[in-house]
Amino acid sequence: MERCTPPGRKIVIKMKLSEAEQIITRAYLELLGRPPDKKGRWGKIQSLLGGMSEEEMRQAMMQSIEYKKIIYKHGQIPKTETIWTENQYLQTENCNTTIATTCQPELINLNENPPANIKLTVGLPLYRAKNIAWVAFESLCRQQSIDFGWELIVIEENVEGLLPFGKDNVLSYTGRLEEAGCKKIIYVPVSQWTPLSSKWFDIVDRASSESICMLLQSADCYSSPGRLKETLRLFESENADWVHSRIHVIYNISDEKIVLYDHIKAGHNCGSDMAIRISVLKSLHSSARRFGEKIRSGVDGFLYKQCQLIKKDEFAVFHDTTDNWKHSININGMNNISNRKVLVDRLPDNSNVIKHLIPEDILERLQKLKEFL
Repeated sequence: MERCTPPGRKIVIKMKLSEAEQIITRAYLELLGRPPDKKGRWGKIQSLLGGMSEEEMRQAMMQSIEYKKIIYKHGQIPKTETIWTENQYLQTENCNTTIATTCQPELINLNENPPANIKLTVGLPLYRAKNIAWVAFESLCRQQSIDFGWELIVIEENVEGLLPFGKDNVLSYTGRLEEAGCKKIIYVPVSQWTPLSSKWFDIVDRASSESICMLLQSADCYSSPGRLKETLRLFESENADWVHSRIHVIYNISDEKIVLYDHIKAGHNCGSDMAIRISVLKSLHSSARRFGEKIRSGVDGFLYKQCQLIKKDEFAVFHDTTDNWKHSININGMNNISNRKVLVDRLPDNSNVIKHLIPEDILERLQKLKEFL
């Protein structure tokens, strides 16, 4: 920086554009746990180049609704030791498909080396999932009637301020996952915030060559014990390209309200408990991937439309028509991507009908999550 004194004005700091961008990126990561969007970055660049100090900018950001929501939800400032260089920032802004990692992905073969007969890949992208990812792992450990091999691929921002679930917690489930038929776990620690769509594409690229489908598992969703079995059956027996459930149960942590959501009645293409044929996903053109990585919401809908464009009239979509939906829960209150609150507020309470169908120990643990809100 250089100090200059314009005629008739107080001393101000003259800042280069590159310095301003680095200051803004660092502030966003440290205060909001994410990189700046284009609108926010440009507005703050103008402020800094116009004479605003870095401290003044940070104080203004700490008055934002987004910052206050983070403090209210997590009780702390999302600190990070990651300092992005200008090149790293621009690479992410251009949506490069390569995910940067803090270390090599951790490969865990549970019972065979190398593992064989893997027919299904469970993709589990995590973000700020320290207090909620146990839900997904518990449901995967309780899968029933598994007579095939499956693998689990986990990707998360392994940065302290972003509340990672962490590799040690993943490893603590290996014994139970093996009993449920899991033969391989890949844990991919990411050193910077990564769009959800990028994580899905990376999981597809890392999936075993013999795997038929990728099951989209959310950190805050408890999958029914029959989900993996029925999902694979639909891909093998019915030659499905896309599988989902028409109805899903939403549990609201704050008031324990439980509602039922029907995606067909709502007019949406995508239901819950989704899975996609891997060969279809891998056939997506690179341009579709690059465009998808710019999407910050509606990622499921984007994937559905892209798969539909590839398969056209032959796109085979199947619903899980079993009662699996009665034994699964989509949780509202600690989700960082989908906004289920609108549905919770709008739909009637069905707690008395559904509660007894969910494992008692899971409900007890969910009730204890209120302390983290």
